[in-house]
Amino acid sequence: TTSNGCFDSTVQTVKAYPKPIVRFKVDRDRQCGSGNLFVFTDSTIQYGTQTKFNWNFGDGIFSNQQNVRHTYTNYGKYSVVLRATNIYGCADEDSLKVEVISKPDAGFDFKDTCEGYPIHFSNTTIDTTNFVKYEWLLESGITSNKRDPKHLFNSSGIRNVCLIADNGIGTCQDTICQKVEVYSVPNAMFTPSSNNQCGQNKAIVFTNKSIIDSGSLTYEWSFGDSVGSTDKDPSHTYGQPGDYQVKLVASSDKGCKDTMS
Repeated sequence: TTSNGCFDSTVQTVKAYPKPIVRFKVDRDRQCGSGNLFVFTDSTIQYGTQTKFNWNFGDGIFSNQQNVRHTYTNYGKYSVVLRATNIYGCADEDSLKVEVISKPDAGFDFKDTCEGYPIHFSNTTIDTTNFVKYEWLLESGITSNKRDPKHLFNSSGIRNVCLIADNGIGTCQDTICQKVEVYSVPNAMFTPSSNNQCGQNKAIVFTNKSIIDSGSLTYEWSFGDSVGSTDKDPSHTYGQPGDYQVKLVASSDKGCKDTMS
């Protein structure tokens, strides 16, 4: 409108196109590095045809497929972005996080021991996730979920002890098994030729009856008068009358001992 009251007008039609609403999901958002395969499924509301899809997997790899699969070559957390643009140039995007985690490297240390003593298992598993779970298979029907368990085996022998390290997603675990030996303990026994010796300078013969299930034995005798012997069946003569306590220590080749006195 001018100052003289003259005017003109025009009419134009403006059309507002709806933009797509981007949505997508992944089958498993945390996977093991070995053999990982993430399956991304689009569920975008498109509002139009010929929608273009652009995926950014966060590792420098891209795709323009609607539904995609992707494998990562390195461990880590990634932000996956899907951008959809319809035929009108209207766009929207959505994102989610995925993680590729490393497989634990299971390991443990221990020392073989003598029967009657527990074995302490020291867990040396290497894990970078800080949420690994452990399952120990100690012997038939006996397990443990402790990080560093100890276990008393009820008899001597060799067992196969296994440790399963699992970071919680089932497919990302490692197992190690080692042979554990519980050594036989000797049973020290002996009989003297006489418990009551009349007179001095008469030898008493000690008959060694010590036994062990497996391995060899050595012996250490103490006759109670500051005299000892390492013979299997020694004899000893006391120089003075009196009461003497005789002690026999039987030791196996694995260092297991038993004492009789």
